[in-house]
Amino acid sequence: MTSTAMPSPFCCDFDGQERTTASGTCFAVERIIKEPLQWKPAALDWLDSDLELVYGIGPQTSAKLRAAGYTRLDQLLDHPRFGPDAARTLEEIRERNILALLNRGVRDADLLSFYKQQHLVFMDIETTSLYNTQPLFLIGMLFAEDDHLVLKQFFARHYCEEKALIEQAYQELAAVPVMVTYNGRSFDAPYLNARAAAHRLEIRVHHIHLDLLPHTRRKYRSSLPNCRLHTVGETLLGMDRGDDIPGDLIPSLYHDFVQTQNPDLIRSVLEHNAMDLISLARILPDLA
Repeated sequence: MTSTAMPSPFCCDFDGQERTTASGTCFAVERIIKEPLQWKPAALDWLDSDLELVYGIGPQTSAKLRAAGYTRLDQLLDHPRFGPDAARTLEEIRERNILALLNRGVRDADLLSFYKQQHLVFMDIETTSLYNTQPLFLIGMLFAEDDHLVLKQFFARHYCEEKALIEQAYQELAAVPVMVTYNGRSFDAPYLNARAAAHRLEIRVHHIHLDLLPHTRRKYRSSLPNCRLHTVGETLLGMDRGDDIPGDLIPSLYHDFVQTQNPDLIRSVLEHNAMDLISLARILPDLA
């Protein structure tokens, strides 16, 4: 909700509004990105025909079974050796048992077939350090609507707003089941959970988490100079990020902003975060 208390001592000179939680205030910036999410969920039929999901079936056994006329999991149900586990596999598919299917070797990107565009959130954070003992100050999210994207950025104008920022962000994240990040398994999600724990908030990121960095490395490692998201955006997507601020300057800019409350210091950081999120949305169809 919008604060109705006394005017905030912190800068409000952004195109957004102050938000109030049980722990205090933070700032929210929201805008429409006038482009649709190009990713569409694939049909689920391919899962039913992947014989290698059954334990004990590898490439060679799968080829022999197909030669014998077994091309779908339901055709294995009466098989003396593989029938029982084929039945369990089909049940896990029907129940959308994500953990069980991951254990069977289904790629996390392929499991997006279970979901719609509106079930995804692209998430990226900005922090004051590479170490999660130090505060984060910006959590950006991108959601898909029918014909456009919705950018939401939650921002701590001072270190003391970090707790409220995390609370506000978790409310948004809880609304969707699938989170898409870039290096988020190693950095964003652990960092966010650690900062929540530092504030004794009993909330954690429990999403189905698709980290696009490993998929990018697998597909483009040999053809790109590096797999940084900035490089991916420029090289593969043709994105011109112009005077985009280098990531290593972001912490010092934020510290300066906290001292001066000069909004010009942080606008480039907000734009950097927005472009990272848009890059994620644009590269997803190529990887999943």
